[in-house]
Amino acid sequence: MIPNPDDALALESAFDSKRVRGAEPVAALESGREPWSIVRELRTEGSRYVETRVVPSGPHPEHAHESPSIALLLDGAIEVAYPSGRRLAGDAGDRAGALVLPVGSPHRVQAGAAGARVLLLAFERDRVASLDPSASAVLANPAWWRASRLATLGRGIARELAVADDAAPLALEGLTLELLATLVRRGGERARPGPPPAWLRRAREAVDDRYHERELRIGDLADVAGVDPASLARAFRAHYGTTAGTYLREVRVRRAAEALARSSAPIGQIALDAGFADQSHFTRVFSAVQGLTPRRWRALHRK
Repeated sequence: MIPNPDDALALESAFDSKRVRGAEPVAALESGREPWSIVRELRTEGSRYVETRVVPSGPHPEHAHESPSIALLLDGAIEVAYPSGRRLAGDAGDRAGALVLPVGSPHRVQAGAAGARVLLLAFERDRVASLDPSASAVLANPAWWRASRLATLGRGIARELAVADDAAPLALEGLTLELLATLVRRGGERARPGPPPAWLRRAREAVDDRYHERELRIGDLADVAGVDPASLARAFRAHYGTTAGTYLREVRVRRAAEALARSSAPIGQIALDAGFADQSHFTRVFSAVQGLTPRRWRALHRK
């Protein structure tokens, strides 16, 4: 969609661009030379970020990417067309989001009447190989993803490219991981899984029964379920809408709340019985979840 990584490489001789951490942003091309102009570009370990501007109705001929990429539409509108006839259209005004461009999928791009500003994230192969399978799966198919969070992340990445100081690579890494996490979550929502399988229900029941164990780990639940930890973690979030760790914390708080209401045991003992490390830890977590300290909760709910 945006100049593909190979196309952009041909333009780099026009810029005094450093390809190291904290690189300075590339100067803009003179307006009018090309429909698609690189505004700034930055490489980090395993990733490349290219911000481009497109003239009104600017075209980009058919091309394909040699590395999986994500295009974030910052301003304007674009339409991506595939030889099959499939079209993906986005408008930063009402369809802000991210366009996934997998490897080897030829496509043409046309900007809207007001032009466009687009940010391309290209992932090197070694980086893709290191990603969680769920993130790799998201990058394998062309799709237009919509979520308000994507627009916010796109603006954050653009700001880091503009600053391009020594802290920018670290900030970009965090924003990129959050972007991938957002797409993975959206993918889980689209999948709409059916009822949880029996092995996943066993894992959840194990949390309900063993919540008081302070050393309970995802590997323990995976052993109960008979699957690997990564599969358990993905399935748990997909079916129950939360992580196993968050669910464990909620169970502990719920059981502690019940004990506070019906028991006169010291708060410290209730904390230990529920699996918390100590009373201080218990108070922080309980207050964050319930909005009240354990002592205040007990005063209001004592039976």
